[in-house]
Order: sequence, then structure tokens, then C-alpha cells
Amino acid sequence: MLVDDILIEIGEMGTYQIIMYILLGLAGLPTGWQNMGITFVGANIDHWCSIPRLNNLTSKQQKYIAIPDDTDNSYSQCDMFDIDYDHLTDEDINSWNRSLFPKTKTIRCQHGWVYDKSIFTSSLVSQFGLVCDKSSNLFMIQTIYMCGFLTGCVVFGQLADRIGRHKTLLIALMVEILFATGATFVPYYSAYVSLRFVVGAAAAGSFTTVFIMCVEMAGPRFRLSLGVFIQAWFAVGLMTMPAMSYFVRNHIHLQLICALVPIIPWLSLFLVDESPRWLISNGFDEKAMILLAKIAKLNGRKLPNNMNLADNRKHSIYCTTCVPRLIEKLFPGLGVDLLPGSLFLNSFLQAAIELPSYVIIILAMQYLGRKLPGFITLVATGICCLLLTPFLDNTDLQGGATAFLLIGKFFVSATFALIYVYSAELFPTVVREVAVGSSSTCARIGSLLQPQIRLLQSKLWNPAAFFVYGIFAIVGGIMCIFLPETLGQILPETMEDGEIFARSAKINFKTTISRPLETKDSNDVKESEQFLPESRDNKPNQTTINEEADATDILYNRN
Repeated sequence: MLVDDILIEIGEMGTYQIIMYILLGLAGLPTGWQNMGITFVGANIDHWCSIPRLNNLTSKQQKYIAIPDDTDNSYSQCDMFDIDYDHLTDEDINSWNRSLFPKTKTIRCQHGWVYDKSIFTSSLVSQFGLVCDKSSNLFMIQTIYMCGFLTGCVVFGQLADRIGRHKTLLIALMVEILFATGATFVPYYSAYVSLRFVVGAAAAGSFTTVFIMCVEMAGPRFRLSLGVFIQAWFAVGLMTMPAMSYFVRNHIHLQLICALVPIIPWLSLFLVDESPRWLISNGFDEKAMILLAKIAKLNGRKLPNNMNLADNRKHSIYCTTCVPRLIEKLFPGLGVDLLPGSLFLNSFLQAAIELPSYVIIILAMQYLGRKLPGFITLVATGICCLLLTPFLDNTDLQGGATAFLLIGKFFVSATFALIYVYSAELFPTVVREVAVGSSSTCARIGSLLQPQIRLLQSKLWNPAAFFVYGIFAIVGGIMCIFLPETLGQILPETMEDGEIFARSAKINFKTTISRPLETKDSNDVKESEQFLPESRDNKPNQTTINEEADATDILYNRN
């Protein structure tokens, strides 16, 4: 008896699944904090050259006496007048006339910088002096973090297949807590970025495992919805980060909160059970029976009689470190700090817009498939990024800039939710955890490049970053055309089936009824056919597109 058949009997989405969804969601929430944290803990604070002789003056007086004008009629952040201020008397300073020194030579800051504390009392910028010639090091922090994120997708994906989902989640979240706490107190930049690499790896491992566990515990009819809505916890993390930052303006305190609060969801994970699918596929039948009985009891159902769990072990689990070529993913990072207005409000709105996007994309995936919504959402994201560029240099058009950013974030959030499910459907089900983790590495390449693309803002053109995001998003949308549609399809089992499935892709958006995959060995065909779901007219090699035979219904029923 297949696991999906058992879940239909004991409850596809009952009390048990709701409790697990909440507990697992809380464990995934800190990933949102860590991903968005750099926006606030690394806030680019206004600064100017420190002049020890003038430290007793107000910031306005310091700038008037010692700081030259920049090209945009503001004060320079990196230069100062080449004047020996130590020999000036108090009378000279009090009667200073800036117009008497129109052509005074300027030099780079000699004694460090003074930082504006009106918005943030401190940040990584002030802690490590990441300004002027070292400003690119700020973007490197997020690049290194995303390198860790990329690594964690693969490493923890394989670990979860080998030792179990539950143990992997406990390990990943504890590693995130320990190393995030350590990063809070290290006094050296190199040590900080090294610890952030590990934090990124652990954050990726914890959220990917949370996603897999939620999907594996749900029945066929609710798997798609749960797979998308588990990402709402990530959005909640993004939404709460601006709120915490608004009340906690010191970056040390803020990092400590983000590092230690996850101890609570980590402790709650001891109430979470191992994935029943993983237990069954790895031969832990006795533990699986106890867990299935628990699920049935909490859902008010009875466990079916004469269950043969061995039916779920017809295929072995494959572990791979390669990034399969069945899908490429693009997730353009939208720089909310480039927009005029409140950083806190813009960040909150950009996070909140994700929630309605999940509802819309679920409906689109159920009725339109995967390819067409993926194409539409990515292309729409690109168009919004391109339309946003003329608004960034005009402060009078702040409302237009915010509107296009939110619309773009709506579409890209929908894309990301779709791709998480789509990538799992495209890969053979026997390598689900590794496949989702490995395919996520493709998305992380975009995340790695995003901080470096942001440098174009200061080096070339203010809206340059959004222009690049827009072009790449449109290219990503076009690439969706070449992927196979999975809605209503019988999905591949083995890696060989996956290659055949990939070659079956057609350049259109049609959703068709699937047929069994053709293999070289006719015996393999006969063996695999007995596990394919039957349609309502009892034809064993076909499936229909309805609420009981959606592509996601088939996705995990052979583990």
C-alpha cells in the first residue's frame, strides 16, 4: 500500500499536519531574518571625515569647516580639506568663512570617519569601516553568505537523505544559532564573513528541509498548497525583520536577537516527528507504523488493515552532487534600499506582498500548469524592473518607484514559490531532497551576483542594477518555454527516466495527458506500470487532470 493511499485513509490534512506545519514553519522563519538582515545590520550610514580638532563641534559645523562639496552638491563622504586644523584657535574656528578657501586642496580622510547616528546608531559599516575605498567589502558580506547558502543546499540535502529529515533540521538550525551568535561578537572582518558563510549554509539547510518535511507529510490533494504556503513563514521572517530593526537600531543587539530567538523553535522541534516517507523508504517499518498510528489518532481516523509498506521501496535513493540540467532558476534580488522613502516601510511592504502572491500562484498552477505561469511571472518581473529605472533618479516620483517595486516583488515571489514545487516535480522522486537542494544552487548564483551588480549603482548609473535584473528575468522567463510541463504528467522515477522526460519538452504551453515513460528494457516498463496511478476509467497507463490526479498527487507516491 502506497504512502499516499495510507494518508488518504488516515487524513491528508488534519490536526496532525496543521500542528507539524506550525512547528516546522517556526523553524523556517529565522531564514528570512538571516537573508534580509544585511539590509539593516549593514545599513549604509552617512559619514564624513573625522577631524579630531573639530570633534566638539556639531556635525553641521564639522562639515562646513572641513568637508568639501561633492559633485551632487552634498558633502563629500571620503575627502577633507588639506588644512592643519590643530594650529587653529577657537576664534579661527568660530569665525570660519568657507568662501575664503574656494580652491583648497583636498585629501582622503586621515583619521577615520564620523558616522551619522540619526537613523542607525551603528552598523557593520561603522564597525569595520566599510566606506570609501572599502565600500565594496559590504557587498562581499552578502556574496559570501550566499556562497554558504549555495553550499548548504547541496550538503544538507544529501545529509537529510542519509540520516533523516528531523536530525538534519536539528543540526542545521543549531549550527545557524551558534555561528550567528559567534558572528555577532567577532572584531575582525575576515572572521565575520567566514562565520556568515556557515550561517548561510545552515539557513539553506534548515529551510530546504522544512520544505521537504511539510510536503512529505501532506496527502496528494494538499501537497501543492502546503508546498507553497510553507514559504509564507519565510515571508513572515522578512516582514518582522523591519519591525525589529525599527525598534533596535544597534546592529550588535539586532544580530543577537536574530541569533538567539531561534532557540525557541529549535526546542519545539523535539515535538516534530521524522518524515514517515523517509522512515518507510529506509526500512524503518516499525517506527513508521507507530507514527502512522499517531497521525491517524490525532486526525480522528483509523489505520488501514493489511498495509504492506514494502510497496514503497521499489526504488533506491540516489545521491548526487551534480546540479542536474533539467531546470535553471533565476531570482533577481530587488534592492529595496535603493528606493526613496522609509527603509523600514519599503522593506515591510516588499515582504508583505509575498503573501497574496502565494494564493494567486497556487490557483494559476492548478489550472494553467507550471510553464505558462512561470513564463508570465518572470517576464512581468523583468518588465517592472525596466519600468522602475526612470523613477529612481526623480525623488518627485517616489510613489511610482514604490509601486513598480511592489508589483515586481509580487511576481518574483510567485515565481520563487512556483519554482520550488516545479523543480521537485521535474526531478525523479527518489532524489527529492538532493534535487531540490541542488537545483537551488542555480538560484544562489543569482544571489551571489546580486551584491556585485549593486556596485553598478555607484560606478556607472543609479538604476543600472534594476536594468540588469529586468533583462535577466525576461531571459529566465523565455527559458521556461523549453521546460517540460508537469501538470497532469506521470513523473520520472529513475535518472534515466528524468533524461527522457527532459527531452520530451515541447516549445508550447499545452497541458497534455501523460503516457508512461519509454525505457530500453520492457521489463522495467512492466514493473513501473504497476505503480502508476489509474485513471477513473481504470486504464493503468493514463492519468487525468482533476483534483485527485494532479501532477503533485503523483509527485511523492513512490517513496
